[in-house]
Amino acid sequence: MKDAIRYDRDQLRSWLAGIPRHDWVNGRHVPDFSCCKRGLLAPPEERELFYCMYRTGESGTVLRLELMFLGRSLHRFRGEPDERI
Repeated sequence: MKDAIRYDRDQLRSWLAGIPRHDWVNGRHVPDFSCCKRGLLAPPEERELFYCMYRTGESGTVLRLELMFLGRSLHRFRGEPDERI
């Protein structure tokens, strides 16, 4: 996919299985940032949709999902102190 974030295949598969891990070598987060904040782990159906769209090169859908994940993480950090992750 042109101009898209490149994810490590093993990192994505692990995230898809619900085990997010940060790519420390390349400094990459998983799409929903749950590798650093476990409470951000997207529901299984969202992770599966992202993985399928990424693997098939659907860059428009991938970008929309990445933005959704980013927005969700920003919203969670803006909550009341006891609601923050």
